Amino acid sequence: MMASRKGQRAAGTDGNDFMHREKVANHYSLSVLNKGRVKWTILFHWMLFILMAARFSTSICHFLNVSIPTFLLQLQLPSPQLWELAWLPSIMGSLFTQLSLKKNNSLLLWQGLIGTLVLGLLPVLLGCVNVYPVVKSYLFEQHTPVQPGLAFNIEIATCVWLMIAIQVHLYHVYFTIQLLSAWTVGSNKKLK
Repeated sequence: MMASRKGQRAAGTDGNDFMHREKVANHYSLSVLNKGRVKWTILFHWMLFILMAARFSTSICHFLNVSIPTFLLQLQLPSPQLWELAWLPSIMGSLFTQLSLKKNNSLLLWQGLIGTLVLGLLPVLLGCVNVYPVVKSYLFEQHTPVQPGLAFNIEIATCVWLMIAIQVHLYHVYFTIQLLSAWTVGSNKKLK
């Protein structure tokens, strides 16, 4: 016989009689998996937010009547466009989603999903439409204007930011919908 923590194991039991034991319900496993994925998308959303805030640094300094550091003046960053300003409040959708994860609050998760769609994905798609002519000229013409003080074209960097933002928002929406479906399966089973 094999020894266990509480003494000897019952005779006739070799440890292979586990088939009768309960398994974790699938919706709990999906909930844990998608919570982790949503947290990653929230992290990437915050990174995009910080990059956008850094891009707005000269405009923020100008708005607050603070002297603009010389290295920011040398970059000659363009003023924010309307779609960029409309995108900034999208971080609220991620905050609502983050708050909903601890207690499985589906109402806050719905609000985060709607905020991500309306304040996040819609302005990013408008930004793609806005940047399209520059990208088209960059791809089909050999000459691309590089801003003084920068080693790259700010419009192309914005295009790269937009492609990343589209992916982050689409994954966020997908994982949030998966999480909502896992939570509603669990609540429907509890009601029965």
